[in-house]
Amino acid sequence: MKQLPICLMSSFFALFAFSAINAQVSCGATAPVNTIGVGPYGINSSVQSTAATLTTNASSQLPNVEYILTLRGTPALNSQSTPDTTGGGGDVIIGTDNDGAFFAPSAGRYGTTISVGDTIDVSAIGYNLAQAKTLFGALLNNDISPGNPCCNIFTLTNAGGFCDSLNSAGIFDASDINNFGDVLVCYEALFDAQLSIESLIFNMNLFNSYQTLIPSSCGGGSFPVCYGVNRTARYGWPVSTANSIEKLSDAAADFQVYPNPSPAGEVKLNITSTKAVDLSVNLYSLLGEKVFSKKLGIVNGISSVEISVATLTAGAYFVELSDGKNKEVRKLIVK
Repeated sequence: MKQLPICLMSSFFALFAFSAINAQVSCGATAPVNTIGVGPYGINSSVQSTAATLTTNASSQLPNVEYILTLRGTPALNSQSTPDTTGGGGDVIIGTDNDGAFFAPSAGRYGTTISVGDTIDVSAIGYNLAQAKTLFGALLNNDISPGNPCCNIFTLTNAGGFCDSLNSAGIFDASDINNFGDVLVCYEALFDAQLSIESLIFNMNLFNSYQTLIPSSCGGGSFPVCYGVNRTARYGWPVSTANSIEKLSDAAADFQVYPNPSPAGEVKLNITSTKAVDLSVNLYSLLGEKVFSKKLGIVNGISSVEISVATLTAGAYFVELSDGKNKEVRKLIVK
C-alpha cells in the first residue's frame, strides 16, 4: 500500500478494517451478477468470446455495468513480487471490457503473460461513471484552498503523487475518464501492487472512508462512491491456439440460426457448404452442458436443420457446427 497521510489512514482503519474482506457493494446497491460457467470453445487473438449474460441486473444506483477480466490461478503481486493479500488476495486483473466479448490478448495489465491453456474469467461490475468523473476530476484539478491543490490530500511516496500517477496514465481531467478501465486506473493510483478484484474492493472502500475528510471542492460531495461486484460469479473462457477453432471455411461458407432470439419451439440452421463434408451440430448451455446433439451426415450445397428448443429454459445457448476437426459457433437466445 502506498503511504497515505496519517489522518486519512487512521480514519480508514476505524471505518473499514472489519468490513474490507467481505464488502461487495456500497450505497445499498444490488450488484450485477453474470452467469457462472465455462465457455464451450477457446478464444485467442482471432476468436473472441461472446458477450456476457447477466442473471441479476444492477440496481438504479449503478447505471453503468462493465466487466473485469482476471487470469485464473495467477495471483496479483505486491511490490515485493509475492502474492498480494490485500482484501484477502485474488487473481490479477488483466483488463476490462464493456460487454464481456473480447479477444484473448497475448499480455494483460502489468505485462502479465497469457498463454494457451490459461482461463480468463469475466466478472460484472456495476458503478456510476458520472460520479467517478466528478470525484476524480475534482481531485485532479480543483483546490482545497487558493494555491493548495486537492492533489496534496494524498502523499504517495512510491509514484510521485496521486495526480502524477494519473497524469502519467493519460488522465488529466474528467473528460479522460470514460469507462471502467479509466476508473480502474484512478483506484490503482493509490496502490503499489497489482490489482485483484479483492484489492480493488479494498481500494473502493478506502475511498469511501474519506467522505468526511475530503472537502466538497475536491469532490467530497460525491461520496459514497457507488459500486457493486460479485466476486464469485465468474464466467471462464479457455485460451486456445490460433488454429484450434478455425472457421469451417470451405466446409460451411454460411451458417445461420433463425429465428434468433427464438420463442419456445424450434430453430432452424441454414447451412451452405461448398463441398461434401460430414457435419454434426451441438447445442451447449452457458455452463458448457451439451443439451442437444445431432449428426447431419454428408452435407453438400444448401441444407436446413431443425432443433427443438421447446424444453429448454429461457436464456443464452451456443450452437456449434463441427466437421470433427474445426467448428463454428453461434449464440442463440431462447425466450
